[in-house]
Amino acid sequence: MMTAESATLKLDNQKNGWKAACIHQEANREYVKCPVRTLARRVFHLRQHKAPPKTFLCVVFDEEEQEQYVCANDISKALKVVSNP
Repeated sequence: MMTAESATLKLDNQKNGWKAACIHQEANREYVKCPVRTLARRVFHLRQHKAPPKTFLCVVFDEEEQEQYVCANDISKALKVVSNP
């Protein structure tokens, strides 16, 4: 997966309100900032923690193997931190 040239996701619901939209993303070959490699790392994380196949990509597992969900507020906070060093 880390060498994939592209990835396509089918999203059940998007911010713009479109249902079942397919989003296709090309790899840019950057080690950390490649969207395709980032998706692969998400899948590896879920597999490592034996998540069921239908588990949302926003699920992360903590040290106690408990499911945690990344939400929009978490992303907004992280973006503010990196944009204001």
